[in-house]
Amino acid sequence: MENVQKTAIIDEKKFSPMMRHYLAMKEKYKDCVLFYRLGDFYEMFYDDAIKVSNLLDLTLTGKSCGQEERAPMCGIPFHSADQYVAKLVSLGERVAICEQLSDKANENGVVDREVVKIVTAGTLTEDNQIDEKTNNYVACLYYTNKGCAVSWADITTGVFYTQNFKQATLLQICDALVRISPSEIISTTEGVKAFNELPIIKQRVLPSLLKYNDRFFMQSNAERELLNHFNSISLSGLALDDKPESVCSSGALLAYLYETQKHSISNVNKITIYKDADYLSLNSST
Repeated sequence: MENVQKTAIIDEKKFSPMMRHYLAMKEKYKDCVLFYRLGDFYEMFYDDAIKVSNLLDLTLTGKSCGQEERAPMCGIPFHSADQYVAKLVSLGERVAICEQLSDKANENGVVDREVVKIVTAGTLTEDNQIDEKTNNYVACLYYTNKGCAVSWADITTGVFYTQNFKQATLLQICDALVRISPSEIISTTEGVKAFNELPIIKQRVLPSLLKYNDRFFMQSNAERELLNHFNSISLSGLALDDKPESVCSSGALLAYLYETQKHSISNVNKITIYKDADYLSLNSST
């Protein structure tokens, strides 16, 4: 969308109010395909429309939006959106769902719309999108040269785990991730650099790590996220007072879940600490 966004800045007054709002939403969710609700359809425009029409074999049309040329557009019926979302996610895309929140236009001549959910591989929730017999985990890896931790959760069941690694090698951490079998892994800048060049990632045994903003992994921010979510006055109440790496990975994962779900995740109500001894016993049997 880079070229479209530049055009929007140069010719902003020429765009229709609806298209200006669409472009503003797209600017906020650059890394997602934006499903923009218009009546009974989710519409995509410009680069998103071209990409999705190719990926899903949809008809590419156009929409008048105040410019000399019609905006490339494709759409899907809202009542069958789940299958299209699942397909896009399976192809490695993230989908931001922008819903229509009212029927009447506001003072700017635009119906109120807002992104209500971001759907990713690890946050699929609909029954027809996931295998109900297995967990659909999203994992978060906090990695430094002094220590690391992995936290993982399934938002459909509410389970939330964390495991600290003090002296583990990259391969041992990968072994743990294979055991978890997450659909999605987020990590720090350092974690992405360290792991994404490993053969186990390149061969797609594990999904590529996605960079999440490093500020969410800062211990002070992560601790605040944990204490607020679990309504705890201290980390000792969560048995995390001596596990700073797990604090960072768990707090960042909670932030990510709130960011993608846009609502309470109250079914996540406890953290289970996965001990190194558990990992070692499982690893020794393989």
